Amino acid sequence: MYSLTIKKFLNFNYRKVSHILSFSLFSVPAYAQVTEPCLKWHAANIDCAKANNNSETGCELLNKRLTPQYAKYKRQKYQDSPWVACIITAKYGGDWDQITIVLEPIDADTFRCRYKSVVTGGLTGGTNIVRAEPTLGDRDPCCYYTVSGPYSRTRPPVGDPDRPKGFDEFLAKLGKLQPNDFLGMQKMRIRFKNRGEAIPNPLPDSLPPSANPPRSDAHRIVGTGDPEFLTDKLPGQNRPTDAEIHHIVPRKDSIGCPCGTNEYSNALVISRQLNGELLNDRTNAKLMLIADEYGVPSGQSPFPE
Repeated sequence: MYSLTIKKFLNFNYRKVSHILSFSLFSVPAYAQVTEPCLKWHAANIDCAKANNNSETGCELLNKRLTPQYAKYKRQKYQDSPWVACIITAKYGGDWDQITIVLEPIDADTFRCRYKSVVTGGLTGGTNIVRAEPTLGDRDPCCYYTVSGPYSRTRPPVGDPDRPKGFDEFLAKLGKLQPNDFLGMQKMRIRFKNRGEAIPNPLPDSLPPSANPPRSDAHRIVGTGDPEFLTDKLPGQNRPTDAEIHHIVPRKDSIGCPCGTNEYSNALVISRQLNGELLNDRTNAKLMLIADEYGVPSGQSPFPE
């Protein structure tokens, strides 16, 4: 049996949030998302209205989009820790005094969550906290897209007859990338494809200084202007026009489960400024406009009719 006071919990920095950007864009044809399992601890006594101060407004999926209110509910309902799920269960239980919660293990995927009652002063009978897959309807709609981005037909480096001679040696010479580096080959292909140029074969001793794509169509898609011209990312500089790779369908959904995959077909080169605006927020209208441009719902979608 484990117990924790609410005060101690609130003063405990139980996790750090970090943003790790990594891309390994292996190529396949158009594909469906959500292929990996995801187990989460399910908080009880909560629904969308309770999570939004007892307001039903916005507590639904709107066509292919996820409302901010529904996303807030899901983020509270599905947790990585049974402690947090138990605290949320107690919070929405209605009959607790915010002093003590107790977790009693039942099996590897189940805890009994009990908390001190304001009526009796003792612990409640408890509610089971279960670790299981989130319900289908609570997965983000865009996770069920079949996506075919502008690089869907870009071939992977291994076994590619167009692999430039001396590529491994070229990467090793840069000092940062190792021989047989997939990421370096993939980025090079995307950059030259966007420039409308073929990769030199064999590779020269050095590539042109502007190896990134000169423009991006993303601003046309989101309706904010003409295609933007992009610049190379240089060490120590973070310019708004620097080219970055965006996942059309985000790698994680709004509850942290696997969603979009690391495929060429799920890649789009956009500016650092626009990438920062999107923030992989599934309720962001611009992000969904880009997803709609390159993706369509698959047959296993949870969308309402």
